[in-house]
Amino acid sequence: MTVETLHDKFVYELQQAYYIETQLVDVLEEMDQTTADEELSNGFQRHQRETAEQARRLEDVFEALDERPDAWQCHALDGLVEDHSEFLEDAAADDDLIDLYNVGAGVKVERLEISVYEGLLNHATELELPNEVTEPLDETLDEEEATLTELEGAMSGSTIQQLFGRLTG
Repeated sequence: MTVETLHDKFVYELQQAYYIETQLVDVLEEMDQTTADEELSNGFQRHQRETAEQARRLEDVFEALDERPDAWQCHALDGLVEDHSEFLEDAAADDDLIDLYNVGAGVKVERLEISVYEGLLNHATELELPNEVTEPLDETLDEEEATLTELEGAMSGSTIQQLFGRLTG
């Protein structure tokens, strides 16, 4: 794709958002499967379902723009996924360490997604794109921010404190 205009840049970044969401459906399944704590696992399952809906929502945005929903690789996500895979290979079979890492990895991904959606909405405003484009992006941004808040709460919550206690005790 040749990027020559702000609209082209918007579509390029929309394609990256689509890549992120479609890839995360599988990544969240792996995080769920590698997480021993039931509460954390349930959170990854919920977010996986939400992420699939966010990918579908992006398809609506592509349609509103009369564009094909193509996924354009996002190396930032790929790096986070690679880090996760390497950690799982290197971590001893210690469920507590893996659970703690999975929550931290989730926080990193949510921050990436929030940055992507904030950028898309900024461009959409400048391009004066219609509500059919901005409303789904706004809705997804709100969900990403809520998930980040949930994960950050988990980082200071009793489940994580129990993990820290077992790891330092």
